[in-house]
Amino acid sequence: MRVLIIAVHKERALVERKMAGESMLKALEANGIDWTLHVPWEPFKGRFEDYDAALCWSYYGGKHNIAFWARKFEQQCREAGLPIVNSIDGYFRDHSYCLAKWAEAGIPCAKHQLFQHPEDITLPYPLILRKDGQHRGRNIFLVHSAVEAREVIERQLELCAEQPLSDKHLRPLDLAIEFIDVKAPDGYYHKRRTIVVGDTLIWREAAIANHWIVNEAHLIQDEYTLKLNRQFIEEGDPNPELILAAAKALGSDMVALDYTVMPDGSYFFWEGNRHFQMYGNRDLEKHEIHPATGRTYEERVEVDMAVGRALVNILESKVSEHVSVD
Repeated sequence: MRVLIIAVHKERALVERKMAGESMLKALEANGIDWTLHVPWEPFKGRFEDYDAALCWSYYGGKHNIAFWARKFEQQCREAGLPIVNSIDGYFRDHSYCLAKWAEAGIPCAKHQLFQHPEDITLPYPLILRKDGQHRGRNIFLVHSAVEAREVIERQLELCAEQPLSDKHLRPLDLAIEFIDVKAPDGYYHKRRTIVVGDTLIWREAAIANHWIVNEAHLIQDEYTLKLNRQFIEEGDPNPELILAAAKALGSDMVALDYTVMPDGSYFFWEGNRHFQMYGNRDLEKHEIHPATGRTYEERVEVDMAVGRALVNILESKVSEHVSVD
């Protein structure tokens, strides 16, 4: 099989900077699949008939307007008869996109509202205010009243005006999200991450924190964490149909889902990530996620490589379907 990879970079080393890119390329090679990188804003000098499928790899897309260029190039691939895997049609970065798609599909999630001014907000408090599409806990605030919301929004605007160049992550707030208190009886906030590639579910992590923002800055790392995480990895999630439905609603072949299982067994989905961090063999001893998982080096790499193998399965399936139709 020969695969044309639509990517932001044309150098292998740059595609592999995230473990997801490395696992993808290694999985292709391990299965005897030849591949070529192509950046879609440059003229294509090859021949479409030399390839069996196209794979869109849109990491780092925010810097290169990949959605625009990849959409144009994917159309050329389709006209040439190539099936597309992980199409740019399923590209998203914004939290509001996920929440809107889930609400339409009946997936349990928070109510949300985009705004330009504080008085635009009509959702009841408390609310989470954040910059839509910005991740890793940046520019996110919990507010309990309209007065507090206005103060936070205006102060953020002042900071953006005062320090336009000193903090590249500083952004005005534009998204209000219903705050759902998911604090469990054990006193912690729980969050699970499952990576979905096609119909394959990869149990990534069960995390707990002592703060409503469950990210690396607030993770609890102790024997209790290790036990919960190990149980999740070994047993998986008891409701895989719902998780798969949440992934399918977002329209991407590859997505990492963050969600909480409530004390009563109900589910609550927070966000989907088409582009998600994977660590594999990168600075394992330095990164906070790894002490909390209790997994060995080999186990950590194996979870990441499973993503690449699942992508290969999608490629093989789509190519097979395409050949049978022809």
